Amino acid sequence: MYSTEKNVSDYKALDDLFLKYKSIKSSQYHDYSKIYSRFFAPIRNKKLKILEIGIRREESAKTWIEYFPNADLHFIDREEVQITSEQGKYYIVNPNVPNQLNAFILKVGADFDLIIDGGGHTSSQQITSFEVLFSYLKQGGIYAIENLSFSKGNYKDGLTTFDFLKHLLDEINWLPATWTGQGRNCNEKLPPHIREQLHLYRKSIDWMVIQSNLALITKR
Repeated sequence: MYSTEKNVSDYKALDDLFLKYKSIKSSQYHDYSKIYSRFFAPIRNKKLKILEIGIRREESAKTWIEYFPNADLHFIDREEVQITSEQGKYYIVNPNVPNQLNAFILKVGADFDLIIDGGGHTSSQQITSFEVLFSYLKQGGIYAIENLSFSKGNYKDGLTTFDFLKHLLDEINWLPATWTGQGRNCNEKLPPHIREQLHLYRKSIDWMVIQSNLALITKR
């Protein structure tokens, strides 16, 4: 994967920060550094608007504050936590409650360049947050969902997050029946409102990467 000196340098720059702040995103645990560094290094010094779901003990919040020096950073969690960083903006928002997510967007505005969901680690929360927030990404923006292997319980309409992502893959690779003799849409057994949303994602998703318990989805 890291075939050039710059690849290695980009990886080390991010991973060193995760290690510095004892984040589970580091190479000592999930090693999200190897995926994030590939996509975030080219944009790290730009003026970005970023949202992270899940503050925990501020490990990743502190990392992003240092890694993205010119970004407008927003962090949400469902309960109040002790905050030590003066940079970034912090809000109490339950990411499993659509009304609270929409109220948050009304307060801070949309047009995020990057949304990172490291929050509740349940399928219900991850799918609900994605359903509400993906539309608030800018064109070319990236939506990341972490901890996929932990999100098997608390289903959303009977779906795990992995199920939901597989259906998204079906949608963006869909071909009309007139091309193939039969449509490649495999979502007919889904609840109608989920199926309708998936058809909308077909038009709005550019590409997806799923690796190491992490999904990255970009806005067309």
